[in-house]
Amino acid sequence: MYSFEYGNALFLIFNTQYAGELSSNGEIKRQDREFEDQVEWMKYVVAKSNAKWKFVALHKSPNSAGDNAGEWEDDRVQFYKKILVPAFDQMGIDLVFEAHDHMYMRSYQMLNDKVVPPGQITFDEQGNAVNPKGTVYLMSNAFGDKFYTKYPGYDDYFAAIHAQPFKKMFTDVFVSDDLLKIKAYTAAKKDESSGNNGVKKYDEYGIKRTDLKPERVSDPKIQVNTGKATISWKLPASSAEPVKGFRIYEENGMIKPYWNAYVSVEPGKTEYSLTVSKISAAENYRFVIRAAGSRMNSDPVELNIE
Repeated sequence: MYSFEYGNALFLIFNTQYAGELSSNGEIKRQDREFEDQVEWMKYVVAKSNAKWKFVALHKSPNSAGDNAGEWEDDRVQFYKKILVPAFDQMGIDLVFEAHDHMYMRSYQMLNDKVVPPGQITFDEQGNAVNPKGTVYLMSNAFGDKFYTKYPGYDDYFAAIHAQPFKKMFTDVFVSDDLLKIKAYTAAKKDESSGNNGVKKYDEYGIKRTDLKPERVSDPKIQVNTGKATISWKLPASSAEPVKGFRIYEENGMIKPYWNAYVSVEPGKTEYSLTVSKISAAENYRFVIRAAGSRMNSDPVELNIE
Protein backbone atom coordinates (compact mmCIF):
# COMPACT_ATOMS: atom_id res chain seq x y z
CA MET A 1 0.00 0.00 0.00
CA TYR A 2 1.13 3.52 -0.69
CA SER A 3 -0.23 6.91 -1.66
CA PHE A 4 0.90 10.03 -3.47
CA GLU A 5 -0.49 13.36 -4.56
CA TYR A 6 -0.05 14.79 -8.04
CA GLY A 7 -1.40 18.28 -8.47
CA ASN A 8 -4.86 18.40 -6.95
CA ALA A 9 -5.31 14.61 -7.01
CA LEU A 10 -4.72 11.97 -4.33
CA PHE A 11 -3.91 8.40 -5.40
CA LEU A 12 -4.32 5.49 -2.93
CA ILE A 13 -2.86 2.11 -3.88
CA PHE A 14 -4.56 -0.76 -2.01
CA ASN A 15 -3.24 -4.34 -1.67
CA THR A 16 -6.05 -6.86 -2.30
CA GLN A 17 -4.04 -9.95 -1.36
CA TYR A 18 -5.86 -9.67 1.97
CA ALA A 19 -9.58 -10.03 2.61
CA GLY A 20 -11.98 -11.60 5.11
CA GLU A 21 -15.22 -13.53 5.43
CA LEU A 22 -18.90 -12.85 6.09
CA SER A 23 -21.25 -15.00 8.15
CA SER A 24 -24.45 -16.39 6.63
CA ASN A 25 -26.35 -13.39 8.06
CA GLY A 26 -24.07 -10.96 6.22
CA GLU A 27 -22.13 -9.81 9.27
CA ILE A 28 -18.34 -9.82 9.39
CA LYS A 29 -17.03 -13.19 10.54
CA ARG A 30 -13.36 -12.36 10.25
CA GLN A 31 -11.01 -10.06 8.38
CA ASP A 32 -7.29 -10.11 7.86
CA ARG A 33 -5.51 -7.64 10.12
CA GLU A 34 -3.63 -6.33 7.11
CA PHE A 35 -6.90 -5.63 5.30
CA GLU A 36 -8.42 -3.82 8.28
CA ASP A 37 -5.28 -1.74 8.79
CA GLN A 38 -5.20 -0.71 5.14
CA VAL A 39 -8.77 0.58 5.27
CA GLU A 40 -7.93 2.68 8.34
CA TRP A 41 -4.78 3.91 6.62
CA MET A 42 -6.80 5.07 3.58
CA LYS A 43 -9.22 7.00 5.77
CA TYR A 44 -6.29 8.59 7.63
CA VAL A 45 -4.59 9.68 4.41
CA VAL A 46 -7.85 11.16 3.09
CA ALA A 47 -8.43 12.98 6.38
CA LYS A 48 -5.03 14.68 6.10
CA SER A 49 -5.29 15.51 2.40
CA ASN A 50 -6.20 18.82 0.80
CA ALA A 51 -6.72 17.21 -2.62
CA LYS A 52 -9.99 17.70 -4.47
CA TRP A 53 -9.84 14.55 -6.64
CA LYS A 54 -9.40 11.13 -5.05
CA PHE A 55 -8.52 7.86 -6.78
CA VAL A 56 -8.06 4.29 -5.55
CA ALA A 57 -6.19 1.62 -7.52
CA LEU A 58 -6.59 -2.04 -6.58
CA HIS A 59 -6.45 -5.39 -8.34
CA LYS A 60 -9.57 -7.13 -7.04
CA SER A 61 -12.73 -5.07 -6.78
CA PRO A 62 -16.16 -5.08 -5.11
CA ASN A 63 -17.77 -4.39 -8.49
CA SER A 64 -16.99 -7.09 -11.02
CA ALA A 65 -19.01 -9.74 -12.85
CA GLY A 66 -16.40 -11.57 -14.90
CA ASP A 67 -15.27 -15.18 -14.71
CA ASN A 68 -13.20 -14.75 -11.54
CA ALA A 69 -15.93 -12.98 -9.58
CA GLY A 70 -18.82 -15.11 -10.79
CA GLU A 71 -17.31 -18.58 -10.73
CA TRP A 72 -14.73 -18.47 -7.96
CA GLU A 73 -14.80 -15.35 -5.79
CA ASP A 74 -18.34 -14.29 -4.93
CA ASP A 75 -17.59 -14.59 -1.19
CA ARG A 76 -14.67 -12.20 -1.59
CA VAL A 77 -16.77 -9.81 -3.70
CA GLN A 78 -19.51 -9.68 -1.05
CA PHE A 79 -16.94 -9.07 1.70
CA TYR A 80 -15.45 -6.20 -0.29
CA LYS A 81 -18.91 -4.72 -0.82
CA LYS A 82 -19.49 -4.87 2.93
CA ILE A 83 -16.24 -3.09 3.83
CA LEU A 84 -14.80 -1.19 0.88
CA VAL A 85 -17.93 0.32 -0.66
CA PRO A 86 -18.95 2.23 2.53
CA ALA A 87 -15.31 3.28 3.00
CA PHE A 88 -15.09 4.68 -0.53
CA ASP A 89 -18.42 6.48 -0.06
CA GLN A 90 -17.26 8.03 3.20
CA MET A 91 -13.92 9.12 1.73
CA GLY A 92 -15.50 10.70 -1.35
CA ILE A 93 -13.54 8.62 -3.86
CA ASP A 94 -14.15 9.78 -7.42
CA LEU A 95 -12.76 6.85 -9.40
CA VAL A 96 -11.64 3.31 -8.53
CA PHE A 97 -9.25 1.63 -10.97
CA GLU A 98 -9.76 -2.14 -10.82
CA ALA A 99 -8.54 -5.24 -12.67
CA HIS A 100 -8.49 -9.04 -12.22
CA ASP A 101 -11.44 -9.92 -14.49
CA HIS A 102 -9.85 -8.75 -17.77
CA MET A 103 -12.92 -7.05 -19.26
CA TYR A 104 -13.93 -3.49 -19.99
CA MET A 105 -16.34 -2.27 -17.33
CA ARG A 106 -17.30 1.27 -16.43
CA SER A 107 -19.85 1.53 -13.67
CA TYR A 108 -22.59 4.04 -13.16
CA GLN A 109 -22.08 6.54 -10.35
CA MET A 110 -22.40 4.19 -7.38
CA LEU A 111 -23.43 5.18 -3.84
CA ASN A 112 -24.31 2.78 -1.01
CA ASP A 113 -23.86 -0.08 -3.50
CA LYS A 114 -26.72 1.34 -5.56
CA VAL A 115 -26.82 3.06 -8.93
CA VAL A 116 -27.29 6.82 -8.72
CA PRO A 117 -30.12 7.23 -11.27
CA PRO A 118 -28.76 9.07 -14.32
CA GLY A 119 -31.95 11.12 -14.30
CA GLN A 120 -30.83 12.62 -10.98
CA ILE A 121 -27.50 13.77 -12.45
CA THR A 122 -27.01 17.05 -14.28
CA PHE A 123 -24.86 16.91 -17.43
CA ASP A 124 -23.22 19.94 -19.05
CA GLU A 125 -23.12 20.70 -22.78
CA GLN A 126 -20.03 18.52 -23.19
CA GLY A 127 -21.76 15.55 -21.59
CA ASN A 128 -19.85 15.71 -18.30
CA ALA A 129 -21.67 14.76 -15.11
CA VAL A 130 -21.76 17.85 -12.87
CA ASN A 131 -21.04 17.25 -9.17
CA PRO A 132 -22.46 13.71 -9.21
CA LYS A 133 -22.81 11.73 -6.02
CA GLY A 134 -20.91 8.47 -5.59
CA THR A 135 -17.98 6.71 -7.20
CA VAL A 136 -17.19 5.34 -10.66
CA TYR A 137 -15.47 1.92 -10.91
CA LEU A 138 -13.35 1.34 -14.01
CA MET A 139 -11.86 -1.91 -15.32
CA SER A 140 -9.78 -1.20 -18.42
CA ASN A 141 -9.76 -4.73 -19.89
CA ALA A 142 -6.26 -6.06 -20.66
CA PHE A 143 -3.18 -4.92 -22.52
CA GLY A 144 -2.18 -8.51 -23.18
CA ASP A 145 -3.97 -11.43 -24.81
CA LYS A 146 -5.79 -12.78 -21.75
CA PHE A 147 -9.47 -11.86 -22.11
CA TYR A 148 -12.35 -12.91 -19.84
CA THR A 149 -16.08 -12.56 -20.39
CA LYS A 150 -19.08 -11.90 -18.17
CA TYR A 151 -19.95 -14.92 -16.06
CA PRO A 152 -23.42 -16.20 -17.12
CA GLY A 153 -26.17 -15.14 -14.74
CA TYR A 154 -23.92 -13.05 -12.48
CA ASP A 155 -25.51 -9.69 -11.72
CA ASP A 156 -23.75 -6.65 -13.16
CA TYR A 157 -26.33 -4.11 -11.97
CA PHE A 158 -23.53 -1.61 -11.36
CA ALA A 159 -22.28 -1.54 -14.97
CA ALA A 160 -23.06 1.28 -17.39
CA ILE A 161 -20.96 -0.61 -19.93
CA HIS A 162 -19.64 -4.16 -19.52
CA ALA A 163 -18.18 -5.78 -22.61
CA GLN A 164 -15.32 -7.73 -24.13
CA PRO A 165 -14.16 -6.44 -27.54
CA PHE A 166 -11.33 -9.02 -27.56
CA LYS A 167 -8.79 -6.29 -28.26
CA LYS A 168 -5.99 -4.87 -26.16
CA MET A 169 -7.08 -1.69 -24.40
CA PHE A 170 -5.73 1.31 -22.54
CA THR A 171 -7.32 4.32 -20.88
CA ASP A 172 -6.27 7.97 -20.96
CA VAL A 173 -7.12 9.90 -17.80
CA PHE A 174 -7.18 13.71 -17.80
CA VAL A 175 -7.49 15.67 -14.56
CA SER A 176 -7.70 19.44 -14.15
CA ASP A 177 -8.93 21.59 -11.30
CA ASP A 178 -12.59 21.05 -12.16
CA LEU A 179 -12.65 18.23 -14.74
CA LEU A 180 -11.97 14.49 -14.75
CA LYS A 181 -12.09 12.85 -18.17
CA ILE A 182 -11.50 9.19 -19.05
CA LYS A 183 -11.16 7.95 -22.62
CA ALA A 184 -10.76 4.23 -23.29
CA TYR A 185 -9.20 2.94 -26.51
CA THR A 186 -8.80 -0.39 -28.26
CA ALA A 187 -5.52 -1.21 -29.97
CA ALA A 188 -5.55 -4.05 -32.51
CA LYS A 189 -3.37 -4.94 -35.46
CA LYS A 190 -6.45 -5.96 -37.44
CA ASP A 191 -7.64 -2.35 -37.21
CA GLU A 192 -4.42 -0.99 -38.69
CA SER A 193 -4.38 0.44 -42.19
CA SER A 194 -2.43 2.97 -44.18
CA GLY A 195 -2.17 6.06 -42.00
CA ASN A 196 -4.08 4.34 -39.18
CA ASN A 197 -2.27 2.87 -36.16
CA GLY A 198 -5.19 0.66 -35.16
CA VAL A 199 -6.11 2.71 -32.08
CA LYS A 200 -9.84 3.44 -31.77
CA LYS A 201 -11.80 5.27 -29.07
CA TYR A 202 -14.10 2.83 -27.29
CA ASP A 203 -15.65 4.73 -24.38
CA GLU A 204 -15.63 8.17 -22.78
CA TYR A 205 -16.90 9.63 -19.51
CA GLY A 206 -16.36 12.93 -17.72
CA ILE A 207 -17.04 14.50 -14.34
CA LYS A 208 -17.06 18.23 -13.67
CA ARG A 209 -16.72 19.32 -10.06
CA THR A 210 -17.42 22.78 -8.74
CA ASP A 211 -17.46 21.63 -5.10
CA LEU A 212 -15.87 24.04 -2.64
CA LYS A 213 -13.82 23.61 0.50
CA PRO A 214 -16.09 23.87 3.58
CA GLU A 215 -15.37 26.32 6.37
CA ARG A 216 -13.61 25.20 9.54
CA VAL A 217 -15.50 23.93 12.56
CA SER A 218 -16.24 26.45 15.30
CA ASP A 219 -15.79 26.44 19.08
CA PRO A 220 -13.39 23.44 19.28
CA LYS A 221 -12.65 22.18 22.80
CA ILE A 222 -10.98 19.23 24.49
CA GLN A 223 -11.43 17.96 28.04
CA VAL A 224 -9.36 15.21 29.66
CA ASN A 225 -10.63 13.14 32.56
CA THR A 226 -9.35 9.79 33.93
CA GLY A 227 -7.72 8.51 30.79
CA LYS A 228 -10.34 9.83 28.38
CA ALA A 229 -10.37 12.86 26.11
CA THR A 230 -13.65 14.37 24.98
CA ILE A 231 -13.36 16.48 21.84
CA SER A 232 -16.25 18.81 21.06
CA TRP A 233 -16.99 21.28 18.27
CA LYS A 234 -19.78 22.98 16.38
CA LEU A 235 -20.77 23.21 12.75
CA PRO A 236 -19.19 26.14 10.91
CA ALA A 237 -21.18 29.30 11.53
CA SER A 238 -21.67 29.48 7.77
CA SER A 239 -20.30 27.51 4.82
CA ALA A 240 -21.01 27.80 1.10
CA GLU A 241 -20.14 24.10 0.82
CA PRO A 242 -22.50 21.87 2.83
CA VAL A 243 -20.76 19.82 5.53
CA LYS A 244 -21.51 16.08 5.38
CA GLY A 245 -19.30 15.01 8.30
CA PHE A 246 -16.13 15.53 10.29
CA ARG A 247 -12.74 13.81 10.07
CA ILE A 248 -10.71 13.60 13.27
CA TYR A 249 -7.18 12.23 13.51
CA GLU A 250 -4.18 12.34 15.84
CA GLU A 251 -0.95 13.66 14.31
CA ASN A 252 1.63 12.08 16.63
CA GLY A 253 0.55 8.43 16.34
CA MET A 254 0.15 8.19 20.11
CA ILE A 255 -3.15 6.26 20.08
CA LYS A 256 -2.17 3.83 17.31
CA PRO A 257 -0.78 4.20 13.80
CA TYR A 258 -3.25 5.89 11.43
CA TRP A 259 -5.88 6.40 14.13
CA ASN A 260 -8.81 8.41 12.85
CA ALA A 261 -12.56 8.76 13.28
CA TYR A 262 -15.46 10.01 11.20
CA VAL A 263 -18.58 11.66 12.60
CA SER A 264 -21.54 12.15 10.26
CA VAL A 265 -23.63 15.30 10.27
CA GLU A 266 -27.15 14.78 11.62
CA PRO A 267 -30.14 16.87 10.47
CA GLY A 268 -30.83 19.75 12.85
CA LYS A 269 -27.75 19.06 14.99
CA THR A 270 -25.07 21.75 15.40
CA GLU A 271 -22.96 20.49 18.33
CA TYR A 272 -20.84 17.33 18.16
CA SER A 273 -18.41 15.42 20.35
CA LEU A 274 -16.14 12.39 20.31
CA THR A 275 -14.65 10.58 23.31
CA VAL A 276 -11.24 8.95 22.92
CA SER A 277 -10.13 6.32 25.46
CA LYS A 278 -6.69 5.20 26.68
CA ILE A 279 -5.22 8.69 26.96
CA SER A 280 -1.93 8.69 28.87
CA ALA A 281 -0.92 11.67 30.99
CA ALA A 282 2.69 10.99 30.03
CA GLU A 283 2.17 11.58 26.30
CA ASN A 284 1.56 14.58 24.07
CA TYR A 285 -1.42 14.37 21.72
CA ARG A 286 -2.22 16.53 18.74
CA PHE A 287 -5.80 16.06 17.56
CA VAL A 288 -7.04 17.59 14.32
CA ILE A 289 -10.66 18.21 13.26
CA ARG A 290 -11.62 18.88 9.64
CA ALA A 291 -15.10 19.46 8.29
CA ALA A 292 -15.77 17.26 5.25
CA GLY A 293 -17.67 18.58 2.25
CA SER A 294 -18.82 16.59 -0.75
CA ARG A 295 -15.20 16.07 -1.82
CA MET A 296 -12.85 18.41 0.02
CA ASN A 297 -11.75 18.88 3.63
CA SER A 298 -11.80 22.19 5.46
CA ASP A 299 -8.66 23.74 6.84
CA PRO A 300 -7.54 21.90 9.99
CA VAL A 301 -8.34 22.87 13.55
CA GLU A 302 -5.86 21.57 16.15
CA LEU A 303 -6.40 20.62 19.79
CA ASN A 304 -3.41 19.63 21.91
CA ILE A 305 -2.93 17.64 25.10
CA GLU A 306 0.51 18.30 26.60
